[in-house]
Amino acid sequence: MNKRTCSQEQVKALKQNPNVLEVKSNGVTYTPEFKVKAVEASLRGKNPL
Repeated sequence: MNKRTCSQEQVKALKQNPNVLEVKSNGVTYTPEFKVKAVEASLRGKNPL
């Protein structure tokens, strides 16, 4: 697992993302709705990038 941390500016920007449920300097928790959409897109073969 990656041990990167987010700066205060990155944390602030992530908190404004509607797909983010919680953000701390060491991790991001996404909303359940976003997780379902991401998995569905992945199953259809869509690359996340």
